Amino acid sequence: MLRLIEAKGCAIEALARGARTAATCLALLAVAILAGCASAGSVIGELKTNSTAGPSGRRAICVASALGSMFTVTSLGITALTTEQWDIPVDGWQVDDYVRRRVHEMVGARFDVHHVTAPPNAFQSLDQPGALFRNKEAERADIVRKIVYGERCDYVLIATRASSSYGTTAQTVRGYGIIRSGDGLVVDQVYVYALADLVLMENHSFKVLAEQRLGGGKGLFTMMSGPHKKVDAAVWPTPLASADNPNMKAIVTGLLDQGLTSTVPDLVAVK
Repeated sequence: MLRLIEAKGCAIEALARGARTAATCLALLAVAILAGCASAGSVIGELKTNSTAGPSGRRAICVASALGSMFTVTSLGITALTTEQWDIPVDGWQVDDYVRRRVHEMVGARFDVHHVTAPPNAFQSLDQPGALFRNKEAERADIVRKIVYGERCDYVLIATRASSSYGTTAQTVRGYGIIRSGDGLVVDQVYVYALADLVLMENHSFKVLAEQRLGGGKGLFTMMSGPHKKVDAAVWPTPLASADNPNMKAIVTGLLDQGLTSTVPDLVAVK
C-alpha cells in the first residue's frame, strides 16, 4: 500500500516535470497496482481444486450398504405349494450401519471414508422383469449415481443383497435370514445365512473396478454360495416375530464379519 501511495505521488509530480519522468512513474504505478492485487488475492485464499483428497492427502471412498432391515424366514416344504416364507422387520439390528462400520475399519488406514446411506430397497428394481436386452449394469450405475450424488469421493464401495440356490432344491435364498428343510423329525436342517455382493466403482464414471460375492460357503457340500451356518433346530423362531432377538442378530453379524474380512482387502487391492 505504501508503494502504491508513493507511486501515485510520483506520477502527480511527474506531470509537472515532463513526459519522460511521467512515463517512468506511470510504469512504477502499474507495478504497484499489480503487486497490490496479488497481495489482496493471498488474503482471500487459494483457489480450491477439484481434487477429492482430504487433509491426509489420501483418496476418498464412499461406502454404502443396501442390505436392508428384513430378516427372511423360510420353511421349505416338499413342494413349492407347501413352502412358506415371511419377512420379519429387524430395524434395530442396523445391519447397514454395521457393514459400513466394518468396511471403514478395514480400509480406513488407506482411504478417507465417507459413510453414505442408501434408500430402502434401492436396488429392488433390478430384480423386476424388464426388457429382453436391458442393460442391468447401466441401471445399477444410475442407482449408485443417485445414492452418492454430491459426495466428493474417488471410489464407491457398495454392498447389495445377493441370492443363491439352496442345496439341490429349486429354492432361492436372498439377503439374510434363516431356512429350515426336512420333516422336522428324522431330517431337520436349519441354516442362517447372510449373502451380499460387494462392488467397487470409480466415482463419476461409475466404471466397475471389482465385484465379488462375500466369501464363505465354498466347497462341494455347501448348501449355498456365501456365508452361512448350520444351527440347532432350537434356533428356529417360534413364534416368527421372535426372530428379532440378540442371538439371531449375533449369528447374522458374525457371518457378515466373516465374509467382509475375507473379501474387502482383496477387493480394494485393485487400487
